[in-house]
Amino acid sequence: MVADILKDGSPFDDPLPVFTISRTAFCFSGEFEFGTRKECQAAVTTRGGTLTDSINRKTQVLVIGNDPNPNWAHGNYGNKIAEAMILRLQLGKLVIIPELYWRELLAESPGGVSPG
Repeated sequence: MVADILKDGSPFDDPLPVFTISRTAFCFSGEFEFGTRKECQAAVTTRGGTLTDSINRKTQVLVIGNDPNPNWAHGNYGNKIAEAMILRLQLGKLVIIPELYWRELLAESPGGVSPG
């Protein structure tokens, strides 16, 4: 079903939406160049954002790490990505963004110091 949802083979929103980290609920999936998942989560909370451990109705943004799974090329996405895509279809409000874009948003948001 998820493969049928995709137009270009990418789960990311296109165009990428503009929003602030403050008062936005994030969930993370994958491996991140930014740092550990805890470091990513801390970067969000120090900027006033919130976290969800799993995809649910409270999740507003799913951030996918820059080290994608090679199975994506064959339409095999992880559970969080598949759940986010289905929830996005049902509710129309959850966005899926790549780590690189999330890092740009972090740089524009007031708050804590970003790890290397």
